[in-house]
Amino acid sequence: ITGNITVERYFSTGRFWRYLGSPVTNATVADWQEEFPITGTFDDPSTGTYDGSTLNSSNPSLYLYNAGISAWEAYPTSGTASSNSIVNGRGYSPFIRNSQSNIIGAVTGTLQQQAASLPVTDNGDPLESWNLVANPYAAPIDWDAAGWTKTNVANEVHVPKTDGSFATYINGSASNGGSRYIASGQAFWVRTDGSSPELTTQESVKSVAQNPTYLRTEPLELFKIEMAHNDLSDEIVFVLRDEATFGYDDEFDANRRLNTNGFGYTLSTTGDDGRDLKINSIPKVVNSGCSISIPVNMESVTKTGEFTLTFSQLNNLLTYYSVDFIDNYENEIISVDSDFQYSYVINSDSESKAKSRFSLLLNNKGISALSNLTSLETCDNSNVTYTIENLNQNYSYSIYKGDVKLSEVSNQLQASISIADTLLQDVFNSFDVYGMAGTCDSVKVGTFSVETVDSNINLDANVIGSTVCPAATSGNFEINTENGVDYFILAGNDTIQTINGDGTIFAGTIESTFLNVGENTFAIYAEKNECAYGSLNQPIEIVVDSFEINKNITFNSNNSCLKTPADVSFVSQSGVEYQIYKGATLVNSVIGDGAEQTVEIPETNLSLGLNEFTIIAQQGECATYEFPEPIQIEVEENINSNLSLITENSCGDANTSIIIENAQAGKTYTLQSAGENISSLTANSDGELVFNLNSNQLSQGLNELDIQIEGGLCGTVLSSNKAVFTVYEAINPDLAIQASNKCIGELVNIDISNPQQGKTYRLMDSENIIASETAASESVLSFNLPSDQFGIGNHSLTVDIMDDNCGTLTANQSIEFELYENAEIAIVENQNVCLGETVSIDLSSNVAMNNYQLFVGEELLAETSAAILELAPTETTTYSLTGTPVNGCNVNTVNFTIEVTDLATPGILVSNNVLESSVEGDSYQWYLNGEILSDEIGKILVAQESGNYTVEVSKANCIKTSDAYTFSEEVLNANKELANAVELYPNPVYDILNIDLKNIGEIDVKIYTLSGRFMDQITLDSSSDKSVDMSKFSKGTYLIQLTSGKGSITKRIIKK
Repeated sequence: ITGNITVERYFSTGRFWRYLGSPVTNATVADWQEEFPITGTFDDPSTGTYDGSTLNSSNPSLYLYNAGISAWEAYPTSGTASSNSIVNGRGYSPFIRNSQSNIIGAVTGTLQQQAASLPVTDNGDPLESWNLVANPYAAPIDWDAAGWTKTNVANEVHVPKTDGSFATYINGSASNGGSRYIASGQAFWVRTDGSSPELTTQESVKSVAQNPTYLRTEPLELFKIEMAHNDLSDEIVFVLRDEATFGYDDEFDANRRLNTNGFGYTLSTTGDDGRDLKINSIPKVVNSGCSISIPVNMESVTKTGEFTLTFSQLNNLLTYYSVDFIDNYENEIISVDSDFQYSYVINSDSESKAKSRFSLLLNNKGISALSNLTSLETCDNSNVTYTIENLNQNYSYSIYKGDVKLSEVSNQLQASISIADTLLQDVFNSFDVYGMAGTCDSVKVGTFSVETVDSNINLDANVIGSTVCPAATSGNFEINTENGVDYFILAGNDTIQTINGDGTIFAGTIESTFLNVGENTFAIYAEKNECAYGSLNQPIEIVVDSFEINKNITFNSNNSCLKTPADVSFVSQSGVEYQIYKGATLVNSVIGDGAEQTVEIPETNLSLGLNEFTIIAQQGECATYEFPEPIQIEVEENINSNLSLITENSCGDANTSIIIENAQAGKTYTLQSAGENISSLTANSDGELVFNLNSNQLSQGLNELDIQIEGGLCGTVLSSNKAVFTVYEAINPDLAIQASNKCIGELVNIDISNPQQGKTYRLMDSENIIASETAASESVLSFNLPSDQFGIGNHSLTVDIMDDNCGTLTANQSIEFELYENAEIAIVENQNVCLGETVSIDLSSNVAMNNYQLFVGEELLAETSAAILELAPTETTTYSLTGTPVNGCNVNTVNFTIEVTDLATPGILVSNNVLESSVEGDSYQWYLNGEILSDEIGKILVAQESGNYTVEVSKANCIKTSDAYTFSEEVLNANKELANAVELYPNPVYDILNIDLKNIGEIDVKIYTLSGRFMDQITLDSSSDKSVDMSKFSKGTYLIQLTSGKGSITKRIIKK
């Protein structure tokens, strides 16, 4: 392709630093400036407005990376855009402002074809000597293609991403979406690791036919760890390779580049040589020890918040290791499974974002057992080779017999072990296989055995032949075989049969085609595991012979009872089988031995009556003869000694019966008691046989009778069960009964002096059962009955005598008694009397009384049979009244009290117009001229008018009335002037009682209750406050007595 070619590149929306290169050889900065703004300090930077913003034309927006000093440099810095080249193969980083729409970038010039050189420099630090180069072609390139020259250039590639992270790739492994294919125009980072580096390509690195996707990956046997925060993530990749180490492997491992553009963190790991890696290939077993710690680094962390570590494809790792995840900040150790994920927080604490916070602890897994080990056989005194398959090439294996180490195997999938015969001294020789991962302790993973086969063959094995008839199709033989030995049967020099010995007796046949009349001999050749050979000392001998059955044998038999076997005896012919048939059924058989033999005929083949049997003699297949006369055996029914019996109990002299339900016709049954015959009957037919027995044949109480059975050929037997029944004592209805009269509340005693033991005596009142008792002996049977179940008066009870076996009988005698009522003296009410009065007490009871007795305490005060008792107590007294009833029953005691009140006749005390009772009482009632003063019920009365006054005083039930006192008008007139001069208000009063005095100098005030009790006294004059404080008194009516030089008056005041 010649001429100027325009190569376009599509850029999606976004304001990012991009990483680009030119696929043409003569492009300039002006080519890119036509598609997007490029600003800087050169002569013609872009100006104006772009993407909605005013451009800062002097602010550089295009950079290249100077690998020699490891620094970014603005480009261009002078001249015009068209005078500054875009070097083919060099990487550039422009800031493209296209946040609002997609754009197409283009360069025009001569296409780079054939070989190309990418400019690289070494800065002396192999860990950080980074170079930004670019795909020099207008087609994708394959980093793994054969057309590369990478002198002192590491085999890793890091493609920048717009978020600031890197898509990394090396030798089939990729992180963050890295790929072996690099798109046209894509800039990428490489690392030099020595002086004079060189990076060139041939046309063959193009990968047009692959149609690769930008940043595509091809995963291997690996696992990944992704660190995610918000919408950003970074990852590291571990690849499990047999040839890898835990240090830096330049062929497989990729150094990490710290993320840029404010990404905020970088995830990496560190090899055991201290190098920080993005892709780390590790071996499948820890060889120096049993475990190793793999750092999971967080570097350059500037962000805080919630983060997540996500583990993917962990099954690849867990196939070889058990894994623990360690968080040193949270002091957590977590066992990792295939779904493991870890969430955590980074805060302002520097330890929360420390590089060494996380690590993985890889532990060698236990070595799996070898399941395919089998046993092997070999001959004595021989070497043997044993092959072990399906080994794990990551482990080493050792083979031992006891403490002797035979061999050691490493890095192999299969191994053949030579075992000398000196190690095979036992029949079964066991060998142990031990496996070891790295330098961990070895473990036993399997056992195999080598069995040495004895080279000796037993040539004296037992061999049995046979004798057959001329017409036989084959002859039988047996060989006592030896395990593992093959036997060959020879007819002459020909092998006619092969037998694999298993240690058992082999039974076989030889076809008649190899047999002739007379003796036939067959040699036996033996071979054992190709170790030993020989012919058995004893051949197979088969005789073909004729034979004649003896037809003059006499058979004898014996008769029997049913269900009993019989015998057939005869002198047999040796070697002949005698078969005994009943009809078509084979009953028994026996092989003759030339002597007298007895054959049993089982009872199952014998039926009642005459039985006939046929005998057939047979000698192999050569001869058969049926004897013409059958054997006859007579069978009589067997005696059934297990009888089904029905017995009945009886009372007194009543007859009883015994029934045999399963009697046999013709058999005689005899009842026996203590060896003596009682009764005998012969059954005419099968079924019931009934014995009727008189009481004189039996004894009272339990009877147990034996039954003897007689029957012809079967002899005499005793029944296996007895006839058991009881003869009970008859009921005696003549009773000796004694009963006595009783008072109500006492027990009614009834005695039966002649009861029968075991009989129940039931006392009946009409149809009501009063009591029931079973006599435990012949002594007196007593009933003690509560009297409350009977009424007062005469009673007659009948007696039923019951027996479970003899029924119920009413006694000839009845029970007679009378029940008396207890005496109940009528209640005497308490009374009150005045001293000196007489009291009459009425005496009565519900039953006739001989007398009544009156007590004070324990002292008998009076005894009388009269109905009235006169008393004149001088003081309050409590009395107890009892007596003696005519029927002699219990009597109650009545207590009562007569209260005596001592009350004197009252007089009337007079003070001015105040009248007062001279005696104290419970209540008072005043009268004027014989008329009741309903409101005057106090001890004191204030007279308001003249007339005759009396007072009635009550105390308890005693009432006394005073003589009349005449109160005159003159007393009232004498105090009228004072009454008119004094006014008390308010009335009723709550607290302050005011007293108005008219022309009275001084007055004395006394306060009384209506009962005359003095309460208070005050003196009032013209200079004092004329009032009385009544609030200190309780509610009620009070008498206010006012006394002055003009007289004395008393007034009522109600206190509220």
